[in-house]
Amino acid sequence: MNPFLTDERWGVDWVRVIANIRATGLSHASIAARVFVAKGSIDAYGSEDMRQRPEHSTGERLIALWCEVLGYARADLPMYRRGISVSEMLRSSR
Repeated sequence: MNPFLTDERWGVDWVRVIANIRATGLSHASIAARVFVAKGSIDAYGSEDMRQRPEHSTGERLIALWCEVLGYARADLPMYRRGISVSEMLRSSR
């Protein structure tokens, strides 16, 4: 298992997940249809500026699609180091 998947300082890089799926020829609209969300949601997950994270169930469907179309295992998911939020910073200073 990928050790980053259990470390909360790391998160799935949804921008890269969407870009990888798009590289197989699927459009944002077809990705949205396959994971049962609005196209605007896929736009937001795939935007470097927005970096929105999907709900858990949507994320699971995106991961399943990513694995299916790319032939990778879940442990191969692209990850990134998340920034520390203000609330996390305040909690750690107590």
